[in-house]
Amino acid sequence: EQLDFPKGGLGGGEWLLSAYEDPFFGPTLAFGVGGTSVEYAKEVFRDGQAQAFLPASLDLTTGVVSDLIASLPANELLTGRVRGVDRRIADGAVTDALCGLQQLVRWYSTQNPAAEYVIREIEVNPAVTSGGKLLALDGVLIVEKN
Repeated sequence: EQLDFPKGGLGGGEWLLSAYEDPFFGPTLAFGVGGTSVEYAKEVFRDGQAQAFLPASLDLTTGVVSDLIASLPANELLTGRVRGVDRRIADGAVTDALCGLQQLVRWYSTQNPAAEYVIREIEVNPAVTSGGKLLALDGVLIVEKN
């Protein structure tokens, strides 16, 4: 099955928020540059810097993982820590969005026997910023019975 997210929102770059069920790590989160700008980002960012992949079992709010999220090039762009780029969202907003996605995919996971369904993949791409928040412009959700 497929679910299309509602369209809406305006400007300020395109971003990817995603998760999938990895057979080894279980639910795994992804964040980075999205939309049509991802091809450009892959050319100008060092290898592995356009997106980051994190097991959903990690605590995203403390320690090394929190520092990693804050230092991602996409997060630095969004929070205005790049010369000549205006702040688009507050510090911690990306982590908040990833934490919400994390809760969703951890519940609807093969690792949760109480879940009737499993999210095999969820992708919000592109997401944009408006009013200091990330907004989904398009997305796909793939689910199956657990």
